[in-house]
Amino acid sequence: MSILDVDLDNLSIMEQIALLDEIERESIIGDWSPDDLADAELWLRPDQLDAYHDEASIVGIMAGRGGGKTLTGSEWSKKKAQGEPTIGHLVGRTVSDVRDVMIQGESGILAVSAPSFMPVYTPSLRKLVMPRSSRTSSSPTGSSPTKVSLTASGT
Repeated sequence: MSILDVDLDNLSIMEQIALLDEIERESIIGDWSPDDLADAELWLRPDQLDAYHDEASIVGIMAGRGGGKTLTGSEWSKKKAQGEPTIGHLVGRTVSDVRDVMIQGESGILAVSAPSFMPVYTPSLRKLVMPRSSRTSSSPTGSSPTKVSLTASGT
């Protein structure tokens, strides 16, 4: 596949930048801070930005493996925590799934958070404390799913 075969309209800004040669990439992002690089608008594809910008209290994302559900959900949760006081939930099949994928995974909340808005995660307490007094705590619901509550209160 050549660069000519790529539909640029379906790529994130960072995916488009990655297609450039090293000199061009460096000229664009060379002076960006870690906080600049943590901007969701750079990493989400156009089809993911719809859910990210959704102001609803609940956003459902249906996609296959590798479809960007975790990244979109992490960015959406982070955005909600940075905004008005809110309550949200991370729901996974098990506590381990929530921890390993949604919180600590490569597209999880900790991975996508800027240094200036870095949550503190305490696995033994199943607690994620985000800046601005946002916090998550987990409690089992049903026989095997785990719900992690996200409470965001502005300061």
